Amino acid sequence: MSDALQQASKQYLVRYGGDAFPKLFRSAKGTVVKDSDGREYLDFTSGQMCATIGHNHPAIIDAVHRAGEKAFHLFSGMIPEVVAELAQTLARDWLPGDLQKTIFINTGSEATEVALRMAKLYTDGYEVLVLGGSWHGITGGASSVSMASDRKGYGVPAPGVFVIPEPNAYRPMLPGLSEEASALAGLELALTMFDMQSSGRGAAIIVEPVISAGGVLVPPQSFMQALRKAADDRGMLLIFDESQTAFGRIGSRTGSEYFGVVPDIMTMSKTLGGGLPLAAVATTAKIEEVLHDRHFTFYTSHVSDPLTAEVGLAVLKVIAEEHLIARATTMGAYLRARLQELQERHEAIGDVRGLGLLLGVELIQDRASKLPAHALGALTTQKCFEKGLSMNIRRRPECGSVWRIAPPLRVSHNEIDRASPSWMRRCAKARPACRLINTPLGSRAVSRSQICQLARQVAQVYITLADHAIGASQPVAIRLAQVAGAQHHDRDVRPPRLPAQRMQESEAIHNRHGEVKKDKLRGGARK
Repeated sequence: MSDALQQASKQYLVRYGGDAFPKLFRSAKGTVVKDSDGREYLDFTSGQMCATIGHNHPAIIDAVHRAGEKAFHLFSGMIPEVVAELAQTLARDWLPGDLQKTIFINTGSEATEVALRMAKLYTDGYEVLVLGGSWHGITGGASSVSMASDRKGYGVPAPGVFVIPEPNAYRPMLPGLSEEASALAGLELALTMFDMQSSGRGAAIIVEPVISAGGVLVPPQSFMQALRKAADDRGMLLIFDESQTAFGRIGSRTGSEYFGVVPDIMTMSKTLGGGLPLAAVATTAKIEEVLHDRHFTFYTSHVSDPLTAEVGLAVLKVIAEEHLIARATTMGAYLRARLQELQERHEAIGDVRGLGLLLGVELIQDRASKLPAHALGALTTQKCFEKGLSMNIRRRPECGSVWRIAPPLRVSHNEIDRASPSWMRRCAKARPACRLINTPLGSRAVSRSQICQLARQVAQVYITLADHAIGASQPVAIRLAQVAGAQHHDRDVRPPRLPAQRMQESEAIHNRHGEVKKDKLRGGARK
């Protein structure tokens, strides 16, 4: 059955980007997911940060059963009792400052759309300031304010979006300044440019407390405070996108609590639903009153669903009763310590950063240049998965290659210890292969035995590297495979290489085909 379904997945499913895996998956429990062959993997992504309390927690199963006994879905205007209870719980126990009014929808993208509609209607503006490296979703408005996503090929984005350079302590925008000074200088420059270009219709500043998809970057507190002031000075609303930071993952109830800055609007999603599609947007009673007077609408088929509200209540109850916020702090410190041990052993690890159980490990070619090690990132992630550890790699060509590690809040010491050897072995074994990949053939003398030792490993991972458009070129991989199969001697020789003329001819043919294709496209456009 699994082979037939594997084929069905290839034949009938639309491919939607992101990571792809060789097998289908059958089940999940706690920190473990199981594929169609029955093999288990430690899930250190928490199902893309959604399984906050672990996959299929008994409390979530019970919540789904309760909803089945009462109602999975109602007419959108009929507010279920459990939805009112969830809104009350958020306002009393979780939301910062005077945020107390909440709407419940389904996804993080949808939550961003709600927040932007609120801000634009309240301010009668449309201009939005966003951070570089940010990710707020893939729907129309959300994708226009997302800078870490693929922005090409989807038409004209919403107008009025302005970018603030994201704070990056490891790669400061202005070298020579402190982390804080560089972040504030970048913000001041962005605000100056915005004020020069603005039509006077500012609506919002939207920010993730931890810039996750952008490389797990934690801004200085003064930067977040400056954003609050910048919004106030310009009559704009401050939006915190807390899809990954709310409800304990970073060791605080919210990013707002951690930084001591209260936004006007806060979006929540991944960490609230425990794996089910639940998102929320909260604002103040004052803002909500104005929005209502101006006939705010976000009326969908699945607004205020009782099923997901039951699950959201269960997730919050487990976090509170099992003291998972404190656990995120202690287990995060334990995990960070293991990663820092790895950093001490391997020069390829340039930085370990993050908060609580949302951590990033940046891979570099060397610590002097800090050049991103994209090939190493792809290779180590692939090899860890092959050994039973699933984690996420964030790749930004202009910045770094970053492991994003975010296990469920109930992760154990034993599970972290089981993951640690995988990281250590993969770094130790993958690093020499990547050095060889980055060495032009014929550029220096190496022993044929060295090539034979590593060539098979490089050839095996070539497909992975090619899929990610990084690493070795196909001729290099093919040549290495040929060398690996050849009889060799012990003496040092210059490794065989493709003739330079053939390389130039190949490039010329490639360029010529590209120009022909461009000419055809131009001709089609003229027609």
